[in-house]
Amino acid sequence: MSHHHDHEDHHHHDHGDHHHEHEDHHHHDHETHHHGHEPHPPEPEAMSFEEKMKKLLTHWRRHNADHARTYGDWAEKARAHGMDETAGLIHEIEEMTLAINAKVDAALEKLGR
Repeated sequence: MSHHHDHEDHHHHDHGDHHHEHEDHHHHDHETHHHGHEPHPPEPEAMSFEEKMKKLLTHWRRHNADHARTYGDWAEKARAHGMDETAGLIHEIEEMTLAINAKVDAALEKLGR
């Protein structure tokens, strides 16, 4: 699965089946899924700030959920290879990402989702 993130600075990570670039552009390679961190496609000028916030928060929620799944998968792989301490830390990262999404959900609720 692949997805692509556009940022002002490019960067690259390679995590096996999860790929990021770090230069001036951020790219995740998950085989099928591409998205940017600026409005995509360009937002109509008529869209209110609140609508833009809802769209952005919804995007962040999906993005974080994708990462949480990846962290969980890699925690299990690390555990299967006898790397229990590393697996535990990666699992904590997964939990932290899910906690971030709880805050995103709270922000969306404030906006009337």
